[in-house]
Amino acid sequence: MKCVAEPFVFNSSQGLLSGIKSYDFCGLVQLANNLITFGVRYIAFPLAGLFIIIGGYLLLTAGGNEERIIKGKQAITAAVVGLLIVLFSSLIIKVVFKLLGADTTLLPW
Repeated sequence: MKCVAEPFVFNSSQGLLSGIKSYDFCGLVQLANNLITFGVRYIAFPLAGLFIIIGGYLLLTAGGNEERIIKGKQAITAAVVGLLIVLFSSLIIKVVFKLLGADTTLLPW
């Protein structure tokens, strides 16, 4: 059985359940795909952008204050590292599933 996830399109009438046609394993895979896509698109990118802006603001307004310079650099570094973790999450999930002996051909990502 091969589950093929449909592209996620967020609309207010169906929400995260869009594209789910059955309530079996394939429907669960589609829901997981919808949750990951929603999280990356509408939560991770805006938060990373916000923390990069905050870090840049701290750097620009530091005025030679070493503590603010360090906090600004840490905010930018944390945002970039967090975004990289989110972007590589599908690879991480596949590796974990393979280590557990699961069939990764059923995963859409």
